[in-house]
Parts: sequence; structure tokens; C-alpha cells
Amino acid sequence: MSLRRLGDDLPGRPDAEFKRRIGPWILWRAGPARRAEARYWACRADELERSYTFDLHVDGTGSGVGPSGAIARSLRAWKEDLRDQ
Repeated sequence: MSLRRLGDDLPGRPDAEFKRRIGPWILWRAGPARRAEARYWACRADELERSYTFDLHVDGTGSGVGPSGAIARSLRAWKEDLRDQ
């Protein structure tokens, strides 16, 4: 998924905003951090074509595949996967 289109299919079509770095990873989010549909996108600063997304749902659940190939069911687990790679 492209960073430029990260929020295109979310309610209100939110723009992606830079959030922070996790080691070599750059983290962006489209949508609010809580109580709404949102999507996180991360890529390595030195390898922009390698990216991963995490979908966060209104009820706080979510899912996304991290760089290890494991499916994370929580945002914390997904970010830990980024940190550990």
C-alpha cells in the first residue's frame, strides 16, 4: 500500500501524518489514534519499498503483518516487531 493513499478507503479519507521513528523504521498514521478506523504504515528509512501496514479498528482491535512475517493482533505487538527487526 502506498503512503499517499493510506487513508483513501477510511472514513473521511484522512491524510497520512508522520508520527515517529522506531529504530530504522519511519511510522505514519492515517486517521485518529483511538476510537476510529485508522491505518499505520511503516517503512525502513534506507529501504522505502519495504513497507508494512497495521489496520486499527473502532473497538481497539486490529491486525497487520510485520517484518518478521508474523500477523500482529495488537498495535503494540506490531511496533515491537518493527523494533526487533
